[in-house]
Parts: sequence; structure tokens; C-alpha cells
Amino acid sequence: MLIKDLFKKAGINKLDDPVIIEGDHNIKYSELYDQVNRLSNGLKSLGVKAGSKVSLYLPNSSEFAIGYYAVQQLGAVVVPINVLLRAEEIKYITRHSDSELVITNQEHYPEMKKGIAGLESLKHVIVSGMNGEEIINFEGLISSSANSPVEAEITDDDVAVIIYTSGTTGRPKGAMLTQNNICSNVMTWNEIMRGIPEEKMIAVLPLAHIFGQTCVMNTCIYNGGTLIIHSRFDAVEILKSIQDNKATVFAGVPTMYSYIINHPDALKFDTSSLRLCVSGGAPIPVEVLTKFESMYKCIVLEGYGLSETSPVNVFNTIEGPRKPASTGIAIDRVEVKIFDEQDNEVPTGTAGEIVVKGPNVMKGYYKDPEATALALRSGWFHTGDMAYKDEDSHVFIVDRKKDMILKSGYNVYPREVEEVFYTNPKVAGVAVIGVPDELKGEEVKAFVVLKEGQTATEEELRQYCRSKIAPYKTPRYVQFLDALPMGSTGKILRRQLRDIELSRTKSEVAGSEA
Repeated sequence: MLIKDLFKKAGINKLDDPVIIEGDHNIKYSELYDQVNRLSNGLKSLGVKAGSKVSLYLPNSSEFAIGYYAVQQLGAVVVPINVLLRAEEIKYITRHSDSELVITNQEHYPEMKKGIAGLESLKHVIVSGMNGEEIINFEGLISSSANSPVEAEITDDDVAVIIYTSGTTGRPKGAMLTQNNICSNVMTWNEIMRGIPEEKMIAVLPLAHIFGQTCVMNTCIYNGGTLIIHSRFDAVEILKSIQDNKATVFAGVPTMYSYIINHPDALKFDTSSLRLCVSGGAPIPVEVLTKFESMYKCIVLEGYGLSETSPVNVFNTIEGPRKPASTGIAIDRVEVKIFDEQDNEVPTGTAGEIVVKGPNVMKGYYKDPEATALALRSGWFHTGDMAYKDEDSHVFIVDRKKDMILKSGYNVYPREVEEVFYTNPKVAGVAVIGVPDELKGEEVKAFVVLKEGQTATEEELRQYCRSKIAPYKTPRYVQFLDALPMGSTGKILRRQLRDIELSRTKSEVAGSEA
């Protein structure tokens, strides 16, 4: 199956039913199909064809869905960019992906404009809600284009989406997900969640991320259900939306669940329509899961996945059994094993690296054959995450080989943040780690060594970072050191920094108890 077929599988028989609820605005399946066809024809007239890269710098919105499916109908490639990213990050992704066209809206156009300045591959900029000499109006392009379906030759091995996922060794890498990668994962995930035609799914997970694309948007439309779109998370707004729209499924990251159960108005709304909740992006604390299920009488399924695997690899099931702290078992048609450093499978109960094989595994990293070969060696995708399996093949995540920080379900990579610090003329050295946080899972902390004779405040450096990278990547904590701990080879010893943080935390606890 192709994404354009998935898009029309069920909705074609529900043309008068709502496919999107966005505040007070509803869109029917017939209207979505019409606008997607028109935008496809409009994009085709601008030179977009099979294999063209189109960047979407849009929040969760009907425009994102229309743009996504219009690009898919042409056999072109969607390059989603989170609207939290700043100009320098946009600049890298649009250039590396060879984007020929970008779609954004009036609110986010100023940042996008800075990011695409001088982009040689760029041919057109489309902006929703805005007119101008250098841009094409999104709504105008749709209204002026034909609504006939666009035919394009597409195979299931063609790249459909490039998801940029950062690494600890440098710049973000573009994971190439094929038509089959995404469609197979949608269909398998739909089996796990027992999707129904009457589905009403809360879409607050960023649709620019593969979790939101696969497990919410694509799966909901595959069923002929209704997407209830939210551009930002607010606990009360989500609870009210569940009540008012009689939502059946809520998918979120652990931080969202924590905010909901700790909100003073948590039980003031009727959420009895919920049949299923889903948690991913980071491990959910057992106590948070247990409390949420007790408060809302709704099962929460937790799983494990990555951008490179479309994303779902391992999940708990509705039928169970579920085990505390387990992310579940390998999904159908996907193999998950635990390897040692020599790529040998380890015994039951022994921790090692999670490796994955199946139709959900990416084609490779765009324009990065070395990283592709390393990640896909021995025929298995090496996740860099550590886990063990029990005797029932349940997977338990125990650690990460990488130094990645998981904050509110977002990946934050120390190297990327450190590089921003190093552009500050006052900074001589820096190391970034994750520190525990009850609500967000982890927060970002930077240990900074200033150049001799220089002075700076924590807030000054935070503001500097905030101007160059997404807010969620900006360190909440900054600690100044005279020197960073180094090994014999000159490598920064992050473990010693974690020990420093642990000692500081213990001292604060001891002081508060004195």
C-alpha cells in the first residue's frame, strides 16, 4: 500500500463525515480530498514531481495534513520541520535535504525566511494566510488549481518522508522512510490499537514527528476517523476537547500525562468516551501510568520506537499481559533482539543493545552512506538503546548508549547544544548532560568554563542559546566550573559531571532535611 491509497481507503465512503476538527472549524473528507487534489495540481504546476523534496514548516493544523497528502500524491518527499526549530536549524535541514519548495504559515514565515536565505535548491515558498511578492499564497494556489486527482508512478520502496533526527556525533541525520515503511507500520499499529471507523483521535503530538504522523494522523485517516487537532499542549484544553468532542484515543508523551494528573482541574471533565490512551517518546514512570489509569478508567499502552523505524517496534497490547516498566513485545512482522558489542544475541535477562529488523526500518540516512552502513550493519538496525528481554520476550529499557537527553518526549543532543555555546566568545569549554526532572523526564544542564577574564551569568548564556536553537534544547540549568573533567585522551568525562550533579542533589536534600 502507498500513503495516497491509505489516505483514501476508508474516507472515500464517508465523504460527508468530518475528518478534521480544528477549534470551531470542521473539514469533511470530501473537502480534504478536494483541497489535497487542488494543492497537488498546484504543486505540480510549480515543478514538484516524484522525488522532489518539500519542507513543511507548519504547526499541527489542517494545512499540515493538506500539504503532507498533496506531496504524497505526487510521489514527492515530505521533509517535516518542527516549528520550534530556529533559523540555523532550518537552514541546515532545508539545505541538506535539497528542498525545492517550502510550505509555512504567516506566523512562522519570518523564521523560515531567515533559514532559507541563500538556499540554492529553493524554487518556491508557499505561505498560508499571507500574500507577498516573494511568496505564493497557500489558499490562493488551492483555489486556482484543478481538483482532478494527480496520477504519479510511485513504488512502495520510494522515499516518502525524511525525518531529521540528531546524533551525538554532529549534525542531524535524515532518516529516509519509504512508502512501505510508513504504511506497514500504520497497519500493524492499527491492529495493536484495534482501530475503528468511528475513531476520534486527539492530535496534539507534533505531526512533524513520526510518532504523530504514523500513530495519530495516518492511522486515524486510514480508519476513516476524525482528527481533533491541537497546535499546542495544555492539560485543561485537552481534557475539555476530549469531553466536548467525545474523543476515543489520546496519544501523548509521558510529560503530558504528568501534567494532566497533577492539574487541579484534572477530574472536572467527562472523559468517559476514551477507550484507549497511548504513551511513547520516552519511558513513562510506572506511578504516572498507574495513577492516570486509576483516575480516568482508561488503559494506557506504552511502547518503544524511533524515527528510523517509522517509529513502532515494541508495544504493549490491549489484551495484555502488561508488565510494570516493560515497553511490551515486538510488534507483528518486526524482529527485535538484544545484541552485545560483537553483534551476538545475549541471553534472556542480560542487557545489551536493541536491534531491529522488519518492513518498518528506514532505507538509510540521506546523503550519509557511512552512518547508514554503521546503523544497518549485520542486516539489523542498531538503535543505540540498551535493554533486556525477560522469559516472555517483554522488553525493558535500561539505559541509552548515546548521551541523548529525553525532555518531554523530545530528543536533545548534547553535541548540538555544546556547539552553540562554543560560538559564544566568552566560553572556553562546555559539556551538556541530562538531569532528572519529575515532569519532563529530563532537563538540560550545561557545565561551562569561561575564558580567562570573562564573566557571564546563567541567564545571559540561556538567552544566548535560546536565540539560536529551539527553546526545548536550551539548558534550564547552567553551572560554572574552573575546568571540565577530562580523561587521558582529552575526552570529557560526562560520568564525572553526572556524579557532580548527584552530589549537589544529595547535598540539597540533606540541607532541606536538616
